[in-house]
Formats: sequence, structure tokens, C-alpha cells
Amino acid sequence: MQKRAEAVHSVNPDVLVILYGFDFDRDLSFIKTQFVKLTFSGKLVFEEHWFGFFDGPQKWVTGNPNEVCGRVATYMLKMSGYLVDQGYPLFISEFGIDKTGANVNGNRNSSFIQRISALQAPFRGLSEAKPYNVIFHPLTGLCITRKLFAHRLRLGPCSESYAWSYSPHKTLLRTRTYLCLQAGESVTSAKLGIFCTASNSKWEMISDSNMHISAKLRDEKSFCLDVASDNTIITSSCKCINKDNTCDPLSQWFKLVDSTRSSSSV
Repeated sequence: MQKRAEAVHSVNPDVLVILYGFDFDRDLSFIKTQFVKLTFSGKLVFEEHWFGFFDGPQKWVTGNPNEVCGRVATYMLKMSGYLVDQGYPLFISEFGIDKTGANVNGNRNSSFIQRISALQAPFRGLSEAKPYNVIFHPLTGLCITRKLFAHRLRLGPCSESYAWSYSPHKTLLRTRTYLCLQAGESVTSAKLGIFCTASNSKWEMISDSNMHISAKLRDEKSFCLDVASDNTIITSSCKCINKDNTCDPLSQWFKLVDSTRSSSSV
């Protein structure tokens, strides 16, 4: 691996050098203990492939979606995702798909290119702004922003996302404001408010997928962020938290993503 990297560098010192892993190019865990020693720096990129068959032919069909997602995400972070937290670029490629229709892993998410389009430009990189969070919605590939002229929230392009911070007190605060995210009653709009100490302003990431953002109301009943048909952000009863494998939690999946992109709301 080192010899090939040095060979590429010697031919053209101005290009990036891409290193990929073992086992269908998905295992970079060996870098933890045997880091590649090179004569150059500042241009190393790691690559991982992710084919539909990696997760097993029936896991997404027979398993609870939150449990399966949690296992897959944990494995990915162990194999390669840890490199991002160490400051190295990692790009995911070759989303191999069985397009015959015989394998549900290949045809269940035919619109995934649209869903990951927001990720094709890195959220993290050369610092354009101080680090902040965006609230990403994987099902749509959109992020939480605000409806015009209102404190109600909706999904929109991640380039127009609000900048958020998650405080030690479990509040989701809009940066540079006194506003925080608040839950309403069941199937009502989530909103921005200024009273940020009540239970409906305390948010936790729950479920095995760690992608349900949940708050409790005065009666201690938990509700999760969700999305209405018009892309308005609402709260509703949390889905698929137990072992049920017949439910679909995707509308309630959100992820706090670190970002240094420039934004009008930062």
C-alpha cells in the first residue's frame, strides 16, 4: 500500500492519494494500529465501498429497522468512520445495487441518490465557519429550517439550514439567538420558543439507531420529531422503538451533523 501511494505521488505530486481497505474495500480498521508511513502529508484520502449485500439479504426485511440501522452504523464506524473523527477525509463510493428486483436491499431505496445529494459536498472540511450542527433528515436528504415569517419549522435544502448547538442541558439552540426547539402536543408542529428549561425543550437521541430525537411533555409521555406531508416539522408518538419489524420509522429519523459550511444562519 505504501509503495503504491509513493508511486502515485512521484508521478504527480499535485494529486490526492486515495487508499482503500480490505474485504470488498470496506475494512480500514487496521489503520488504527498500523498507520501508513509516507514521505508526504496533507493529501491522503481514504475510501470505503458500500454494497447493498453487505448488510445481509434479509436483515432489512425481517429485522427491526432501528436495530438493523444501529448495527450497520456501529460496524461502519468501527471499520472506517472513525477516520473522520481523526480529521481524515473519507469518501464512500460504489453503492452497488442489484437492479434485477430480486433483492429488496437493492431496490428498496431507488431514490437514494437524491437522499444523499446533501452529503456530496462535505459538511466538514476547511473551516468556512465555526463548527455548528445541522439537523439532517435522511429520508428526504433535507435539513430543518424555518417557514417564512413564522417560528414553525420545515424541511428545506441543507444549504439553507439553521445552525444549531446541542447544549449540556439537552436543549437544541439556534446559534446566535435565545431560541430553542420545543415540542408540541401529539401531531402538532414543533416550534422555536424562548422558554428553554421545560421538559418539552429537552431533547434526547433514543432507539438503537440513535436517530429518534425525543422530548417529554408535562405528562411524561415521550414524542419524537416527525415530518408532515407538507414537510412541516411535527411531533408524534415514537415509532419502532420496540422489537416490531413491521413498522417504518424513516420519517422520524434525524441526525445531528457537525458542519463548518458557510451559512446565512451562522
